[in-house]
Amino acid sequence: MKKLFVAATVLALTACTAPSEPQLTIAPTPVIATQATAHGKALSLESRDLRTAQFIAVVDSGRQNVQPLHATQNLRITLEDALSRQLRSQGYVITQDSQGTLRLDILEAMINVKHSMMSHELNSKLQLQLVVESTA
Repeated sequence: MKKLFVAATVLALTACTAPSEPQLTIAPTPVIATQATAHGKALSLESRDLRTAQFIAVVDSGRQNVQPLHATQNLRITLEDALSRQLRSQGYVITQDSQGTLRLDILEAMINVKHSMMSHELNSKLQLQLVVESTA
């Protein structure tokens, strides 16, 4: 019984120390306006992630060794929060009950990295769509 307990403990500790997949931290910095131009206009803000793949980077180390990387936080929420801070600095009031809606659609967000012993090649693509709808 004691051997079984020791084996279970070792197995549990090994599972806790198993290496996790690397993740990327995305931290967009909005440009904060120095002067409010909207003067308290109400605006509803929504967002959608329309990407087919939920990872944000692919690292190709050659020899068919391709590793997808995910963000540490939800990309849609991160970009919506940055846009919300930007709009608030311009004087908009973000609310659920307004006549105007601004929707942020994430169409593509991908970083392709080709990694070799002598070089690194990086290509990135970010495609966003802003849709403004008015009920009035």
